[in-house]
Amino acid sequence: MPKTLLLVILCLTISLAGAGLWIMLQPAPSSPAPATTDAAPQTLNHDLFGASKRYDMENGQQMRPRW
Repeated sequence: MPKTLLLVILCLTISLAGAGLWIMLQPAPSSPAPATTDAAPQTLNHDLFGASKRYDMENGQQMRPRW
């Protein structure tokens, strides 16, 4: 076998083994954080941006062609 083929096979084997170990040695995920019932972020966003959820879609400006 050519030396380059052996080198490629060796590199692939080492990288796959390393990826497998990295995945297997990850810590177990902890339980998710409890949901907060505080509505402060939603009101803050509404106060900050102040945009309604409904947009006027009539009598708009026509788009110009790009040519």
